[in-house]
Amino acid sequence: MSQPFTVWHMPAAAVTADVSGVSVIDVELLRDGPWCGMLFWAELQLFGDVTYSTAGPWKATQAAVKGVTNDPSSTSSVFCVPSQQPGICWFDGEVPVKSGDVYPLVATHNTVR
Repeated sequence: MSQPFTVWHMPAAAVTADVSGVSVIDVELLRDGPWCGMLFWAELQLFGDVTYSTAGPWKATQAAVKGVTNDPSSTSSVFCVPSQQPGICWFDGEVPVKSGDVYPLVATHNTVR
């Protein structure tokens, strides 16, 4: 119901043992209907422009539109392993929304080891 957006960008080498955080992002909805949950995934930049994604087939389909394939042996810069899937957080009920509505999303992470 919205465009994908980045919540966190954490360089692995820069994460320390006591890092956690909160981020508030305004999410603009693009169509009318019931908003029931939030889909999320991770993308890990391995080296150069090679990115590993847990977005699953959805991301691969979107990437294919842009000329990127889901074949890890290709020269593509993004690949998704079929066994890895995005996560989903279902809401406790539906939120009726209209195109153009903006809702705040509060995202947290805790990387404390």
